[in-house]
Amino acid sequence: MLQNDNKWLPRILLGSVVVIVMVMLLLLPKGKDGLPTLTPESPYPYLIYYCKEQGDNVVVEGIKPQDTVAAALPDKQLLRKAVKHLLAGPTEAEKGKGYYSEIPADTKLLGIKGGVENLPFRVNLSEAFREGGGSTTMRLRLEQVTKTVFSTRIEGPVYLDVEGEPLDVLGGEGVEVDKPLNQGKDAA
Repeated sequence: MLQNDNKWLPRILLGSVVVIVMVMLLLLPKGKDGLPTLTPESPYPYLIYYCKEQGDNVVVEGIKPQDTVAAALPDKQLLRKAVKHLLAGPTEAEKGKGYYSEIPADTKLLGIKGGVENLPFRVNLSEAFREGGGSTTMRLRLEQVTKTVFSTRIEGPVYLDVEGEPLDVLGGEGVEVDKPLNQGKDAA
C-alpha cells in the first residue's frame, strides 16, 4: 500500500508548485496593460536630481524622496510637489553625502498651469532661476529641473517659464532649453 502512496507524491508536489506560482503571479505588481510586471515599480513617484562631484566631473544624480504619499496625487499636484522638493534643495543629510544644487536658493515656484483638456503643463519659476553662474552652472541647473520632470509619471509635454514667459535660453552664453522639457521621454 505504501508503494501506491509514493506514486502520487510527484503529482502532489507538482500541483503544489503550480498553485504557489499562480499565487505569486497574482501578487506581482501589474503594468499598464494589466499583466504582471517582473520588476516591481518604484514606490517613489519621482526622483529629485541634485549635483554631486565625481572625480573631476560634476554629475546630476537622482535621490529618492522620503515621501511616498505623492504617488496618489493627480499629475499637476505631483509635478508641483516634485518641483517644490527640488527647489527646497538637498537636506543636511544629503549635503553630508556630497549633494548640492546649482539652482539659486531664492528661486520660487510661481505656479503650474495646464494639465487639463490636453493642455501642456507649464512650470513657472521666478527670475532668480536665471541669475548668476556661467554656462556649466546653467547647464547643470537646467539638467536638474529636466531630469526631475522626466522622473515623474507625467506623459504630456512640460514647458519651463520664468516670470510667465517661455524660457528659450538660459544664461548669457545661451544654454538652449528643450521644448518641451520632457521631449523624447517615451524614447528614454
